[in-house]
Amino acid sequence: MAEQGLSMGRHRIRTLMRLNGLRPTWRRKFVHTTDSQHVLDLHSRKVVGWATSPAVPAGLVCAALQMAIVQRNPAPGLVVHSDRGTQYASAEHQGLLSKHGLVGSMGRKGNCWDNAVMERVWHQDYANHLEATSDIADYIVGFYNSIRLHSNLGNMSPNAFEREPTSKKPSVLSEII
Repeated sequence: MAEQGLSMGRHRIRTLMRLNGLRPTWRRKFVHTTDSQHVLDLHSRKVVGWATSPAVPAGLVCAALQMAIVQRNPAPGLVVHSDRGTQYASAEHQGLLSKHGLVGSMGRKGNCWDNAVMERVWHQDYANHLEATSDIADYIVGFYNSIRLHSNLGNMSPNAFEREPTSKKPSVLSEII
């Protein structure tokens, strides 16, 4: 709303939502399941590679990484972070990293927070795999990358953040302790 020039407080927004039959969706603080089937650019928070499958074989993470490589054409030395899953340690995934001169990085053992920024749990039931794949791609391209605002990006969408001149971008530092 601020982006559209509208200034409203939370109580006004709450009232308008109630009058229009809308209810907020609360985020759960902790989720036990993960879906690490995508690659996220931490600079702009943009999802640049994804793949879907009923299972999580090495080929799935390689397909997501290959999509990211095609979209970004990264220079050798780029760090690709993942969890400690067997699909990331597989010869297929390690070979893909090596082929493009990318450096693999894995999270610390037993530390789920290393990958928290990449995690997404889908709260939807689908009739089949094709319907799920279509809906997920639509969410990533049509909403997450183009519309969803991120506080780490100065309340901009990933696409808008990448279009901004470098001098206007907020400085965000990350630290692993």
